Amino acid sequence: MTPGLNPGAIEEEKFAAMEDAMAGPFQRRIIGPWLDPELLDLARAWDGLAPDRQRAIGIGAILSWIGTTGEMDDLSPPQAYRAAAHHGEAMLEDALRLSLFGSGPPPRPDLDALGIRTCRRCGCTDECGCDDGCGWVDGAPGPSLCTRCAERAPAGEPE
Repeated sequence: MTPGLNPGAIEEEKFAAMEDAMAGPFQRRIIGPWLDPELLDLARAWDGLAPDRQRAIGIGAILSWIGTTGEMDDLSPPQAYRAAAHHGEAMLEDALRLSLFGSGPPPRPDLDALGIRTCRRCGCTDECGCDDGCGWVDGAPGPSLCTRCAERAPAGEPE
């Protein structure tokens, strides 16, 4: 750590700057300093949750996964797996919305921070490309840029 550096003060300044930048309809979305006006830092959001919220989200995720997997694999009895998927998704919806987003829509997740190459404009990835198909622009400055977004960039705008 750099001598004299106070990480808490830096976080408070960053949070205050984000609050100013997100004034208006987005202000209701700010629940913690992990929310960015553009992208959600998933690891910091998780770390900022109380243990009971983490538990509720984890149980909902496991239940949803079991139900969805059971449905896809045609396990019996099918209604039990349908119910598990349904109730797991409902638990996740309730826990995540209450914990992170209030009544507003969730921001786009920062997949790049998780090591998933992501287009800085549209958010496509290697596994979930643009509907019309795309690739990666080699040598583009900054974070990754897909070929579709590079083609759609207004004249004079840097790639």
